[in-house]
Amino acid sequence: MAIYRNQRLFSDHYLKEVLPQTNEWRYIDEGELREALIKMQSLYQKKNKVIPYLKESQLEEEFIRPILRLLGHIYAPHPSIHKMWEGAREPDYAF
Repeated sequence: MAIYRNQRLFSDHYLKEVLPQTNEWRYIDEGELREALIKMQSLYQKKNKVIPYLKESQLEEEFIRPILRLLGHIYAPHPSIHKMWEGAREPDYAF
């Protein structure tokens, strides 16, 4: 059984064969992953009834950013970017 649900973002070959050979993948602590998943599930259970009613900024503050921190990401919300083309939009986060 796969530990992921592929929705065509990556090829199955990449997920099954290439990714597990990368240095980052080799040093993953499965215990830490399980702990993070449990914390994310707990957060979702606490917030799932109000999530549909939150404004974007509230959703980011109450749900998305705590998950990013749980996953160990360092990020900058709404970074300034040089607009290379007309109609370019500001990204929500830079990692």
